[in-house]
Formats: sequence, C-alpha cells, structure tokens
Amino acid sequence: MHRTPTETHRELGALRGTYHVRLSPRVILVVFGLFLSFVFALFLLVSPFVMSLRSESMRGFAIVIGVLKGGAFVWAFPFACWRLFGNRNDELRIYQNGFTYRRDKELFACLWSEVADRRGGVDLGGADTTAFVVRSDGRHMQFSDQMRGLDELDRCIDDAEYRRIAAAEREGGLTTG
Repeated sequence: MHRTPTETHRELGALRGTYHVRLSPRVILVVFGLFLSFVFALFLLVSPFVMSLRSESMRGFAIVIGVLKGGAFVWAFPFACWRLFGNRNDELRIYQNGFTYRRDKELFACLWSEVADRRGGVDLGGADTTAFVVRSDGRHMQFSDQMRGLDELDRCIDDAEYRRIAAAEREGGLTTG
C-alpha cells in the first residue's frame, strides 16, 4: 500500500520520541586506533624515501615496498572512518501508531500493524535489540547498531503484537492449545 508522506505522518499519530546514533567509547577507541594506524602508514610511506637517500642500490625497492605497505593503510583509514561515521545522521522517530527511520535521504515509515517480521541483534551495550524490520509489503530496514531508542522500539512492537493477539482472542479468531 503506497501512501503519501502526509498521509503516513497523519496515520502515525503523536510523536513519542526522537533518537539518534550515539557515539560510544568503543567507537572513540577504534577511531584512535585507526588514527595511530594512519600515522604508522605515513611513516611507512616516508621511511623508504629517507632510507633511499642513504643507499642508491635499495632506492627503487624501498620506495615500492613503502608505497605498497603505506598506501594500503592510508586508504583503509578514510574507508573505516566512513563506515564508522556514515550513519551519524540516522534518526529514529517513534510515534503512537508506528515509527520512521531516516538514513541519508531515505525515509522508512511503518505502522505497528504493518510489521511483518523483525530480527534481533546486539547493540554496543550488549543488549538484545531489534536490528532489522520487515514491513508487510516486503520493504525492510536495517538499523544502525549504534542507534539509540531500539529498546523502546522493541517495547512498542511487542505492545502492538500483544494488542493484536488480545483483539483476535476477543473476536474468537485465535485459538490456543
């Protein structure tokens, strides 16, 4: 079912909370380690040139080895930083009747009644949380493992599921045993 953003926001109801990606101490430690690797890579790049000034016979070999070793580290640093900080602008908004998740320019909106499946993961704090939600139309969204508010999202999805089960039992549409 395709809805316009205005219709979707009207259906979602009142805003209950807005959450963003957190910067954990582990991420800071990883970035510090990457920075040290980057400095080491620069040393690997520069040291062959310095060594080649002393020895004519090793000049070409030292330069090639230094560029290969250092180049690998130098290119790994920006890539790793992009992977760590690429989701810094992600936003989770939990509403009375559903949620939205914004990653870059993509907006994923889902009502509680549209949640077809969810898969768990473990956040940086070691807690079990929802990591992946599939909507009834097959569209899915994977959340950042550093996203705050996933525990609240879990509670809301559970509450909606319990309400659905209770309503089905009242109507006689659900049998147990």
